[in-house]
Amino acid sequence: MGCVSGPFESRGVDYLRWASDPFWLETRTGVGTTFSIEDDETVRCIFWGLGSDGTVGANKNSIKIIGEGTNNYAQGYFVYDSKKSGSVTISHLRFGPHSIQAPYLIDQANFVACHQFSFLERLDVLKQAKYGGIFLLNCAFGPDEVWPRLPVEVQRTILEKRLRFYVIDADRVARETGMGGRVNTIMQTCFFAISGVLPRDEAIEAIKQSIKKTYGKRGEAVVQRNFQAVDQTLAHLCEVNVAAAQAEAQAAIPPANGAAKSQSMVGVPLPVWPPSLKVMVTVRLVPRLSVVLLKLMGEATSTDIVTVRIGRENPYAELQSTSLVASGYGTAVDSWATLGIVGPTRMDYPSTIASVRAVARYVGRFLAEG
Repeated sequence: MGCVSGPFESRGVDYLRWASDPFWLETRTGVGTTFSIEDDETVRCIFWGLGSDGTVGANKNSIKIIGEGTNNYAQGYFVYDSKKSGSVTISHLRFGPHSIQAPYLIDQANFVACHQFSFLERLDVLKQAKYGGIFLLNCAFGPDEVWPRLPVEVQRTILEKRLRFYVIDADRVARETGMGGRVNTIMQTCFFAISGVLPRDEAIEAIKQSIKKTYGKRGEAVVQRNFQAVDQTLAHLCEVNVAAAQAEAQAAIPPANGAAKSQSMVGVPLPVWPPSLKVMVTVRLVPRLSVVLLKLMGEATSTDIVTVRIGRENPYAELQSTSLVASGYGTAVDSWATLGIVGPTRMDYPSTIASVRAVARYVGRFLAEG
């Protein structure tokens, strides 16, 4: 063992850690270092879907198309709840010209597809996206309007990782082609069209052959609907100009009355807190958002119920990339005002709700005792 561990130890690597998990290395300094044994030519893909939307079935078909119809190797691993219908499904797929020797779960994905827009507000779907990779999103917004609708965390990740960003309204295509709520064929076509795993024309022909084989027994009408969905997909698939969208979003924010004013932080201390509960409520907002926030806070007047608005549940577009947890405070019969927390859509909601409730009750009691 000493002969094997020597090279690792000389570089400050914990050999025992490596021996227990041969795909990763962790330095003794506490800084994690990724050691991948995967071939650079291997295409790694992650698909986020909803149980019963056909995502898992389509990905199994993709594995058959590539693994059986080409000289490429294929690997697939699927993660979902035992009650698959209605739950989140995650598909991990690999394709490449060489034998695949790698752990099933993908850590660095060249291609990430999210088949449900609502996932962006509660799941970190781009955590495994590789720098310079591709992100495909199924949503009802076109390439010129989707950017401001994305959660801030998703925008930041796309910019930092320089992802190529594509959108398609797969649900609309499914409705127009008689596919109902199943977007599997549509999203599968998008994957082959932009991933580069196979030449586009060859991939489309392979998909149609797979459709004949899979749905032929259900009748020619079903096969033709799927063919139509494939053809319509390419017409509705669009790439988002990320740089232009970001610049347009920034230009849409009106300038404040003076640069210093727009960047200022206004601190409002709560009255006479005991030493153990020194709290400062800090508001940092673009001026026009303060009016919107006051309107939204004004709706959370109940002293018995904590109001939670997550992402697009907020009726105001300016706050649809954030979440609000708020509660009224006062007496049991009279609400005097509202306090709350505005934060990212992915936050620790149980702790935040408990904190807002506790502070609101304390403030109410404190002011009532006067």
